[in-house]
Amino acid sequence: MRYHRFTNVRGTATVENSASGGHYRSKLERDGFITWMLNPEVAQARLQKPRVKNSNSDGSWKRYTGDLLVDFHPKLQRRQLVIEFKYAKELAHLKKTEPKRYLEIAAYLDSQKRDFLIQTEEHVYAAGFPMMRFVWDHRNKKMHPASQEIIAYVRANPGVSLGVMLGILRIERIARLELIPEVWRLVSTHHLSVDFKKVLDQSAKLHPGSV
Repeated sequence: MRYHRFTNVRGTATVENSASGGHYRSKLERDGFITWMLNPEVAQARLQKPRVKNSNSDGSWKRYTGDLLVDFHPKLQRRQLVIEFKYAKELAHLKKTEPKRYLEIAAYLDSQKRDFLIQTEEHVYAAGFPMMRFVWDHRNKKMHPASQEIIAYVRANPGVSLGVMLGILRIERIARLELIPEVWRLVSTHHLSVDFKKVLDQSAKLHPGSV
């Protein structure tokens, strides 16, 4: 059984000044990549990596291409993570037709000191994804001249709301409105952090990021 309606979104995800990115073959892969890139523990995430050969139970070898290879920040001392994105219906079908497939892949990756994870739309589109997608769309925008001033203010006043910060910064009213996209860009690059489960408007609480 083929799931063409699940794999008809193809493209390339790019991240400025980063090794992260790559080609995706479905909307789920694209959006799953976004959620991992906005995880503050992640150093980089590469789509369609790695391509490895795994040993099947009958002794044969089969090439396997992971959907996403995640590297965590070194200080966390976590192993590389290989992620497979599958829609729930497709995953249920594969478990019936190839019940040992992912167990063999997980065992082989474990021998390479890598972890393995399968994520369905339930995981990718959990609470917070709409706000993640909103923020991600600002990631590759040009840096605003007031960027460092914003970062410094939030570090000195963690938990300040966007509206309060914009009112306090000594910038003209029209220029203040131009700062809003820069705030979301800084969130996307982990210079600032927010609660993605809440609507990101001028009441959003800003905190220092992991960068």
